[in-house]
Amino acid sequence: MKQEILHPESSLFLDMGCADGRVNVLMSFLCKRSVGIELDEWTLDEYKVLKLELEEELRRQGLLPIGKNIHLFLGDATDPGTYRRIKSDLGIRFSDFDFFYTYLVMHEEYSTMVTHEAKRGAIFMVYGVDKVLPRYGGLRLLGDLSPMEGILALYRKE
Repeated sequence: MKQEILHPESSLFLDMGCADGRVNVLMSFLCKRSVGIELDEWTLDEYKVLKLELEEELRRQGLLPIGKNIHLFLGDATDPGTYRRIKSDLGIRFSDFDFFYTYLVMHEEYSTMVTHEAKRGAIFMVYGVDKVLPRYGGLRLLGDLSPMEGILALYRKE
């Protein structure tokens, strides 16, 4: 937030490959909306069980509960049909998101989507990098923030 990458009252976060939704839970505390897309139904099914366990632990600790701003979708993050469903359900287009996140596996495909469809200034975060950071046309590496602990790189759409 100090770097003005996230704005809790307005930032819209999209995890393209959210697995069990754990990153979405974290980001739900930092963003207005936390949206995830997962291709594997069995992986996405783990979210409900883990969420219940976490909610119970948060209650026991007297901490803030998980918000109602998490929305997970079963689908292909490269399929325009998935984004039509998100638009239909939430009123959010791909170009409305401020912050995109993915694991290194599909980073090139997703970087192209962010470059062509995201709004100027959007952040693209890639997890799983090491000392050699990928470069993407149309995205500027935020070198002073990357890599965080050698595993995370942030880019801003020019």
